[in-house]
Amino acid sequence: MKRLIFTCICVSLLLFGINTAASADVLTFDDISPVDDIPAGSYTQLGSYDGFVFQNFYAYQDSMYNANYTPQVTFPSSPNAVLNGWGTTAFISVGSGYFDFNGAYFLGAGIGSVNASPSITVVGYRDGVLVGSADTSLSIDGFTWLAANISGVNQLEFDVPGSNYAFLMDNFTYNAGDPVPEPCTLLLVGFGLVGLTAYRKKFSNY
Repeated sequence: MKRLIFTCICVSLLLFGINTAASADVLTFDDISPVDDIPAGSYTQLGSYDGFVFQNFYAYQDSMYNANYTPQVTFPSSPNAVLNGWGTTAFISVGSGYFDFNGAYFLGAGIGSVNASPSITVVGYRDGVLVGSADTSLSIDGFTWLAANISGVNQLEFDVPGSNYAFLMDNFTYNAGDPVPEPCTLLLVGFGLVGLTAYRKKFSNY
């Protein structure tokens, strides 16, 4: 019985350690205050946000969108998404290092005199050199997931098919590559392996 309990503990440590590896990071933009930072009738320009530099991106609230435009849509995360200002190209970059862009949700958003963009193209650059791109058609009826998987970049360019075309973006997902074990995860796996090895040696001596 003791052997069975000990084996279960060791296996549990191994499984827990393997399953607690680092996962993707997602920017939902929902920590921007909808009261203080997005007053009615105006937008909040992001600038530097959560380690990234956003150019021509503005926070936009779901209640504001649904109160003024149709059809009604559900944002992937509430209350905020981000809008490309004035229906033109927008950018996301980092000051140092590189990141992997895995994807995001997009909506063709006709806001004011700006038309809803029928498509979006995301282009990734590493130190000014083209790395890759991804594109998808957009709907005004709901958000579309764009699986980009553009790796090792320090700038993303978000292009629309001409001037005066707007989109909303939510759940910007990055660095979701192969899981990298964290230090505590490695310790858990190590303890599990040591325990199983010790048990096996003890059992072989009988």
